[in-house]
Amino acid sequence: MRHAVLKNTGSILLFIMMMTLQSYAAEPAYITAQSKLGISRNPVYVGEPVLLRYGLTYSGLNNIRVNGVEKQPDAKGFIIRPIDEKISGKNSVLQGKAHLMTFVLIPVKKGSCETGSGSILVSDDTATGFSQHRKIVFPGEHIQVLPLPVKGRPDSFRGAVGKFKMSVENYEPGAKLSEAKKIFLRVSGTGNLLTLPHPELKKNPDGFKVVMEESEAEYSVNKNTLEGEKRYTALIVPEKSGRIKPGAFILSFFNPETGGYGTCESEELTLNVVGGGLKKENEPVKRKAGREILFSPLIIISVFILISIAFFSIFKWEKKRIAKIKATRLKKTEPADD
Repeated sequence: MRHAVLKNTGSILLFIMMMTLQSYAAEPAYITAQSKLGISRNPVYVGEPVLLRYGLTYSGLNNIRVNGVEKQPDAKGFIIRPIDEKISGKNSVLQGKAHLMTFVLIPVKKGSCETGSGSILVSDDTATGFSQHRKIVFPGEHIQVLPLPVKGRPDSFRGAVGKFKMSVENYEPGAKLSEAKKIFLRVSGTGNLLTLPHPELKKNPDGFKVVMEESEAEYSVNKNTLEGEKRYTALIVPEKSGRIKPGAFILSFFNPETGGYGTCESEELTLNVVGGGLKKENEPVKRKAGREILFSPLIIISVFILISIAFFSIFKWEKKRIAKIKATRLKKTEPADD
C-alpha cells in the first residue's frame, strides 16, 4: 500500500511537470508581437532624405532588446545608412510600443521604388520571467520619388537638397606666392548632408588655383530629416603677386519645403599675395651681378666627364714623360766599348 501511494505520487508530479513545461513552451494567447514600418515622407524628391523606422507593437512582453539586423532593408535606388535615434515607447495596460532601429535613405533616381523589406533579431522577457529570442520581419513599401524641377534651376546647382547656410572660419587675407592658402568653410543646415557637394567660387578669375578638401558630415535626426554640418578646406595657390580677389564661395540647393531653388554664399575673399614662395626645380638663381647660373643634372654630369677625361689625359702624358727621362738616364750610364 505504501509503495502504491509513492508510485501514484510520482506519476502526479511528473504529470504536473509536463503540464508546466508545455505551458512555458507554448505562448499564451495574450502574447503578441507585431512589426511596424514607418516612412517619414512619401512622396519625396530625388536627393531628399527619408527616414525609415522599424518599430514593434506587443502585449504580454517586457524589456525588448535589439540583438542585430538579420536582413538589411531592401533599398534599391537609395543610399542607405543606419542612424541613432531615441524614441520613447508609449505603453498602455493592454499594449506596448517599442522603437527598434532607424535608417536614412537618400533616393538617387526618380520613379516608384520599393524599400523597407528586412528583418531584425530581438530578445524579450515574458510576464512569467522567461527570456525569448524573436525574428521580427518587416514588409516592403513603395515610395514615389519625384524629379527635381528644371524651372528656376541655377547653373551652379550640383545636387544639394535641403536648406543650408555657409560661413568662413579663421580667415586672414595674407598669402605667399606659390604657397597654398587654406580657407576653412562651414556649411550647416538640414537636408542631404550625406551626399552634399562641395561649394564653388562664384567667379573664377585668373591668378590662382583652387583645390577642395572635405571632411565627414556630422548630423543627427531632426523631426523627419537630417540636421548638421559639413566642413571644407579650400586650398588657394596664388600664381602672381599683388592683390587678388577670389570672390565668394557659393552653394546652390533645392528646398523641398518651398519647391524652389536657393543659394547660400560666403563673404567676399581678398588675398594680399607677396613674393617668397618656394622656387621651382631648375629655376635660375640670380647673382648680384645679374648673371644666371643654371643648375641642371645634365650640365653637372657633363662637367664631371670633361674633368675626368682631362685628368686621365694629363696622367697618361706625365707617365710617358717620366718613362722617357728614365730611358735617357740608362743610356748615359752604359760603359763604353774598348
